[in-house]
Amino acid sequence: MKTKEKKLRSGDYGYIDARKRRQLILVILWVVVIAAVEIGGWIYFGDRMNTATVVGIVLVLPAAKSLVGLVLIFPYHTGDAGEYEKICSILGDKCEVLADLVLTRYEGSMNVTIAMFHSGNIFAYVPAQKCPPDKIRQYLKQSVKAAGGTVTPVVCTDFKKYVEYAEKIAASEIKRTKKDDAVAADVLSRAV
Repeated sequence: MKTKEKKLRSGDYGYIDARKRRQLILVILWVVVIAAVEIGGWIYFGDRMNTATVVGIVLVLPAAKSLVGLVLIFPYHTGDAGEYEKICSILGDKCEVLADLVLTRYEGSMNVTIAMFHSGNIFAYVPAQKCPPDKIRQYLKQSVKAAGGTVTPVVCTDFKKYVEYAEKIAASEIKRTKKDDAVAADVLSRAV
């Protein structure tokens, strides 16, 4: 008997690619359902002006919501598995590590490939993308402030530098705190 796979959530490695597939399937299903309702109504009633047309038009609303979800996440990809595994192996259970975060804001969205939470701060790895690191840092600072922190988040575009931060955290005597969990929870609340 095949075991049921765990559903990936925002913050889990592989989430972006899984979400993309799910949204694409939903959009295709909505198109098929709407077309079936429209064509079925036209065949049954012999005219386009019928209740099936109204139902088809109303079904466009949830279909559009699924399409927006696909368009939002489409430009992003799950990060490199080797990089994620390296960070997790360095840190162990020293701090919270999240991956595949697509954060939304008024001006658009941004992708944080890996995020570590330690000492009430965020250490984010963001390979090259349209959104500049300063904007990402500014946005992540809102999550630090929401948890009562005052530090400025660290945003790295270079993986070697990010590994250095991970090694410093692993060598640190400071344990994981409730503030770290609060910052992580706030970041997750801002993610798609």
